[in-house]
Amino acid sequence: MSTSSESYHGLGYVDVHCHLIHDKFKGIEDEIALKCKTAGMDFVVVNGLEPISNRQVLELCNKHKPYLLPALGIYPLDAACNVITEANWNHPFPPPEKFDVDAEVDFIDEMAGNKLIAAVGECGLDKHYLTDDTSMQEQERVLRKLMKVMDACWLLPLFCFAVVTVHCPG
Repeated sequence: MSTSSESYHGLGYVDVHCHLIHDKFKGIEDEIALKCKTAGMDFVVVNGLEPISNRQVLELCNKHKPYLLPALGIYPLDAACNVITEANWNHPFPPPEKFDVDAEVDFIDEMAGNKLIAAVGECGLDKHYLTDDTSMQEQERVLRKLMKVMDACWLLPLFCFAVVTVHCPG
């Protein structure tokens, strides 16, 4: 069997879900991006989670075109940030910071419409950390809005289908 990145239907190796903008990689994002390329990765989809990381993803991927591909999303816990209360948050880490979730969906939609992203994600439902009905309904509402963004256009012509990175524990 060939180990060439061209061995699978003409499409090379693709990492479809990574977080190069994670704090663990702060200051070495460019180095890691170059290591991915030299190691034979043809494409790496870098996922955003909320407004700050979404913009960091765009900036990083813009510096490493065409092999770093941006995916913008709203992580499930972030999707529910405006309905989380002390009563429904009992975890050893702080709840997500509040932001205008609908404005961020609009931003993602704009980036998709301008063909500036490769995928929608990370998004989904998380019943591990948030189990109350209000949080779950808000996560589902945001996920449905993001699915409409994904469904509205072919985000990644390279693959000939729309791509979404879904988070769904619990």
